[in-house]
Amino acid sequence: MLATIQYIFYLLCGAFYYLLIATFMGVAAGFGLLALVLLLLPLMLFGLTSGMSFFFPRIAAASATIFVLPFLYIGVAAIFTESPGVEPSIFVIPAAAVILVSIIALLWSKGSLWLGQEQLMRKVIIGIFTAIPALLAIFLLISIGVFLSGFQRAT
Repeated sequence: MLATIQYIFYLLCGAFYYLLIATFMGVAAGFGLLALVLLLLPLMLFGLTSGMSFFFPRIAAASATIFVLPFLYIGVAAIFTESPGVEPSIFVIPAAAVILVSIIALLWSKGSLWLGQEQLMRKVIIGIFTAIPALLAIFLLISIGVFLSGFQRAT
């Protein structure tokens, strides 16, 4: 049950942050290295860490916490400084939820959901649920790399 909650939180939060940062980057005139990192981290959270919660829940919890810390930092910094166009709660609330789920998973995780399944059909279902976001994230990561390499050749 805890692995499923981890999976859902990481999947939704990663997709939300990816769409949020992609929207910000679509409006902005230029973006730097930090914006690129903020675009790649949600893909890692969405695609890879969410699926990893079924196989290695504690490693997934630790990596998810690391992946959302920059967003928590942006949200907390926006509270104390005047940042036009940045609503702090957009960054703080999902990051805090992921960190809370990760702490619960670190403390009370029993082990791999994959290893606990004896029926092949259940393992296939878990594999499908982990493969779809992972393949989508890998596709988007490759697309971003191809997009950026095109900019490098054009200049």
